[in-house]
Amino acid sequence: MPKNDDPTELEPRPVPAPLTRGANAAQLKRDVESGATGDKVPMLDPGLAPLGTDDEAAGAPLDPKLVAEVRERERRDAPIPPDAAATRALPSKGHRPLAIALGVVCLLFLAGILVWRMG
Repeated sequence: MPKNDDPTELEPRPVPAPLTRGANAAQLKRDVESGATGDKVPMLDPGLAPLGTDDEAAGAPLDPKLVAEVRERERRDAPIPPDAAATRALPSKGHRPLAIALGVVCLLFLAGILVWRMG
């Protein structure tokens, strides 16, 4: 169910399917829907013809080994979302007091140099 009538706030969020040797197109689609491939917002995407059904209907289903390789490559090569990269760059709350203390020490040192040069 979407929260706040926003389809991007889907709860529960889709999760990627576990990597297996006998992968299928439905697992690849679930990876895309969950955001594990990095090319879409994690959101359910109901399709009229799910990924791979055309191949199956034509009598040529996708090779499970090939799908497994594609799934692994898509996950490995997925770009880091901008919001995730920004979150990683921020110091954790545990380091915040240390950073503040270091900043105060630097300011006091600079103030001391200015007072010494003026006096």
